[in-house]
Amino acid sequence: MYYKNSRLILLCLVVISSFKYNYIFGQTGNNHVTVILSIDGFRWDYPTKTATPSLNRIASEGVKAVSLIPSFPSKTFPNHYTIATGLVPDHHGIVNNSFHDPVSKRSFSIGSKNERFDPVFYGGEPIWITAQKQGVITASLYWPGSDVSILGWQPDIWKEYDQNDSFIQRIDTMIKWISKPPVERPRLIMAYYHEPDGAGHEFGPDDRRTLKVVHEIDSMTGILYSRIRQLPSSDSINVIVRTAPKT
Repeated sequence: MYYKNSRLILLCLVVISSFKYNYIFGQTGNNHVTVILSIDGFRWDYPTKTATPSLNRIASEGVKAVSLIPSFPSKTFPNHYTIATGLVPDHHGIVNNSFHDPVSKRSFSIGSKNERFDPVFYGGEPIWITAQKQGVITASLYWPGSDVSILGWQPDIWKEYDQNDSFIQRIDTMIKWISKPPVERPRLIMAYYHEPDGAGHEFGPDDRRTLKVVHEIDSMTGILYSRIRQLPSSDSINVIVRTAPKT
């Protein structure tokens, strides 16, 4: 059985912050915006290894989850697509970052554009499609799967993945989207940061180079949060920060 109405519960949140609690639990009107930021490879214990003042601030001004249970396997594409669809990997089809389907005899790999952009692998209905069906304008900044035409749909605003796009440029893009006139403004924005996953894989979780990246990502998250708070519409913006777990 598919529990599509539970998709938000499956977000596996590390931090949820809203500038006013009533905007989390019962917003009215059609002008509120939800920004979901995923920080890939951010281990649960990184805040004990280095300073993360921005995430600490967001948690103190909102709410913070005690723990989370990721989908299996705890890989980037399966977990992000689980969040998008509310389905576990063996139900939505993206069972790993790379895999071979013995039934269709086809292979999938996030490193192959031809395979990654093939919609045949993507089952379920991502939340951006569900939102669009309800008349909600959606935007995605590199969320895994959002640059694929799934069921013939893509977010209203999206960008093909470009790892060379700096985090400051990504912040500028999100602020630009949020600052659009209300009739053009996306009300669901999903964004993805690929670090500190890359550094953690290359250097290990305790290496000073990895912890430096962790601190930088925390700083970038703080810049995004502060810039959102400076907007005239900040009272109607929810910010959700979640981390992709690594074991």
